[in-house]
Amino acid sequence: LYTNGGTTALAQAKDLGIKTKILFPETGEDPAFIKAVPAGMDLVYYIQKSPSNPEFVAKLQAKGVQEVPGCSPQAYDAMKLTAYIMSKTGTNPDAFADEMHKVSYEGVSGKNVFDANGDLAEASFVLKRVENGKATEIK
Repeated sequence: LYTNGGTTALAQAKDLGIKTKILFPETGEDPAFIKAVPAGMDLVYYIQKSPSNPEFVAKLQAKGVQEVPGCSPQAYDAMKLTAYIMSKTGTNPDAFADEMHKVSYEGVSGKNVFDANGDLAEASFVLKRVENGKATEIK
């Protein structure tokens, strides 16, 4: 969600009396968004651990992309990895999963290594909680 839609969703959640924890993407880092979080709402958002790859962003902007979302390096690497693995395994999902567990790939988002479940072995994000108009990192 972007800030405008996110703040509307938060207001609606408050009006409906929704008390559950709410997880948002990096939109939560926007000061206007943080200010709009209603008192008492338990909101958590995530951001990248490190800034986007400046060289990658510059290449996209040179091709006419005006606004490069923060998740672009990860999305690019995911597509490159998918294409690479499928070039070796075809469309067989079991063979794909087996091959993915063997991959260690240095991409524009950094090093990508997968564990036995197929998840990234290292988290590349930080969780933050918004309380009383301030965002603090969750350790």
